[in-house]
Amino acid sequence: MSTANRLAEQLKEKNPAFQEVWDDPERKREFELSCKLVELRSRLQMTQQEFADCVGVKQSYLSRLENGEVNMTIGKLENLVQKLGGHVTIDIDIDEDQWIRHP
Repeated sequence: MSTANRLAEQLKEKNPAFQEVWDDPERKREFELSCKLVELRSRLQMTQQEFADCVGVKQSYLSRLENGEVNMTIGKLENLVQKLGGHVTIDIDIDEDQWIRHP
């Protein structure tokens, strides 16, 4: 189970209204991207301030990104990761039973 899924389960228990976020594909994607940012910072064993200094943003902005107060996009995540010398990859999973086949 991903970090985003684990955190979502905890949030749904504490706040049933979070289910609305999880059921909205766009908001869910933003939440998952925010979790990726938190995972990265944790793996690097950096505080928000240390991470913010490395990528050239204010700690308060980083906090808002991580907490979902600012819409997280792939572009924003990619920009931060590139400043650390990394890159973002995207995996696409399709259940073959759910494929939409066109003639």
